[in-house]
Amino acid sequence: MMKYSSMEELPIPEGMSKETIRALKGPMKNSALRITTSEQLLKMKPKKRPYVIDELVLEKTITVITGSSGAGKSLFVLVLAYHIANGKKLFEKFSTKKCKVLIMDFEMDKDIIASRYKSIINDPVKLDYICEQYWKIDDVDSYNRIKKIILEKKYKVIIFDTLACIHDKQENSADEMKKIYEELLRLIRETGVTVILVHHHRKFQRGERVNQQSSRGSTEIINKAASHLTIECLGKFINENGDLVNSMHIRQQKIRRPEILAKFVVEFTENRKQEKTTWQYKGDIVDENKRKIQEAKEGILEILNKQKECSIRGLLESLPSIGQSNIRKAAKELRKEKKIDSHKGDGRLSNTDFFFLKENKVRK
Repeated sequence: MMKYSSMEELPIPEGMSKETIRALKGPMKNSALRITTSEQLLKMKPKKRPYVIDELVLEKTITVITGSSGAGKSLFVLVLAYHIANGKKLFEKFSTKKCKVLIMDFEMDKDIIASRYKSIINDPVKLDYICEQYWKIDDVDSYNRIKKIILEKKYKVIIFDTLACIHDKQENSADEMKKIYEELLRLIRETGVTVILVHHHRKFQRGERVNQQSSRGSTEIINKAASHLTIECLGKFINENGDLVNSMHIRQQKIRRPEILAKFVVEFTENRKQEKTTWQYKGDIVDENKRKIQEAKEGILEILNKQKECSIRGLLESLPSIGQSNIRKAAKELRKEKKIDSHKGDGRLSNTDFFFLKENKVRK
């Protein structure tokens, strides 16, 4: 067996690319790659990454919050920032880790920011702003300045409103967005900060629903995020007091944890006379199919309480908006719950199931 004293003397395998050949023959870097064996992995006790906001924002990662223009993204993140800064539960539901917050808002001017802050918070907390200035994440001087500020002021959460304002790259380019995220992840590694990015949705096609692919630009923007929340405005109206009410869906499209994705409705009311905005949690979003099935179950029990027994066809005639599939699923669940039972019909109806309440006897 021949021995080689250096990489230069190794024979070059056929078909190897020029880039690989240069890498093999080039000077070795001082830092060696660390290897972790399977035995070491089995002995490890994986650490649970803590949340800044329980279920929603993981600590020392990137969370992206997306929505269409006018959906209330900036207002929503200001509410998040306030609850993080004072350690209060968000909407009396989601626990927060109290820490100092910096918002870098390069879309709004200082007057609008001050007006919104007074309307929504109107309370001095550990929450600061940088606005009306030039700053780009991929500019060396900009990066070093914000890194120094984070370390000196001890910020633990930084919110960029919006992503488009902190770079000059092409959002549709995966390669260019990858470079932006490399800088954001480097900022996290070097400072221990948690990053929240506000980003826009693209234009929707008719009938298209909000989902994980709704964000504008390259999929790289969402791929590198640990959590992705979408905001969908359900509508605005004036209530009886003359206040502007805005209801919105908040859906967690992705999280790098095995937990169930959060889906809930919030409503904020703007009292124009008092220049005050209040927020209210309106409950979790119920899956539409599950809601229909639950509605069908309630309807079936009500019908059978009056009619004693009924077929699927009869139930569908009484519950036309539910749909046959949901009625069948509801009937199946009710049988499993032992609330109803069924029997076959006679003659031409020998293949038809007739349902009845469990406590009632079958009519002959």
